[in-house]
Amino acid sequence: MAINERGVLPESRFYPHEPSQFAQQSLFYVPFSGEYHCEKGYAITRGAMEYPYMLLFCVTEGALHVEVEGCAQTVRAGQALVIDCRRPHHYEAAGNLWFRWAGFWGMASEAYHGLLQERFGGPADLAAPSQAAACAEALFAQLRAERHAEHAVSAAVHMLLSALADMRTGTPGAAEQAVDRAAAFLRGHFAEPIQLGDAARVANMSPYHFSRQFKKYQGTTPHEFLLCERMAAAKLLLLSTGESIENIAASCGFASASHFIRAFRGRNGITPMRFRQMRF
Repeated sequence: MAINERGVLPESRFYPHEPSQFAQQSLFYVPFSGEYHCEKGYAITRGAMEYPYMLLFCVTEGALHVEVEGCAQTVRAGQALVIDCRRPHHYEAAGNLWFRWAGFWGMASEAYHGLLQERFGGPADLAAPSQAAACAEALFAQLRAERHAEHAVSAAVHMLLSALADMRTGTPGAAEQAVDRAAAFLRGHFAEPIQLGDAARVANMSPYHFSRQFKKYQGTTPHEFLLCERMAAAKLLLLSTGESIENIAASCGFASASHFIRAFRGRNGITPMRFRQMRF
């Protein structure tokens, strides 16, 4: 469908879709998307909640200026950006511009937006060695298809967000290398009574700065990372040995058997003993 809008050139295309109730309740869904060729003069300004979706931009040529609640960014050729359109925002073409866009929503949309903001703080470079560029191509191939396959579109949105979240941008910088060393330390010493400060010292950072950098590059907090390592090891011991709950708790770094049982039930909904009785 051609679009008649100021600054949008005739070869542009707009793809509307009315999501099913199932999609709205259970999937990522894309009610609006498009592939636009624009010139200077194309500009969109919206207030809070005028467009209650996340919005993905993928620029292929030119530059798109974006501002969300006073924070200005520029998305250039080969870059992608996700913004939260529930907040006041504005975007405009800097000149000749080709870009693809998709307004999307789903249960994990807000969480992914927060993760990407924390990870990149701005546009992500699709040219970096990753699967993100291929995932973007797959998504827009689905969106422009004559038949809108909701489950395939949902999977494509999820794959792209996952690829962006996992993306490493070229050669790791000093902070990322330091976080990688700390993560390796936590994996190798999870059975010991280690503290946040121990891992921060491995990274040569203050505990506060380390926590922020670890979340940025690992996508989780150091405490959560360590707990996951301990829990995975405990599950293996529960299923492969006859060791007591007390011994397993101690060998996996938990302060006590009661602490282990509470943590296990909180994360899995069952006790370690009940888990041990399960068959896979």
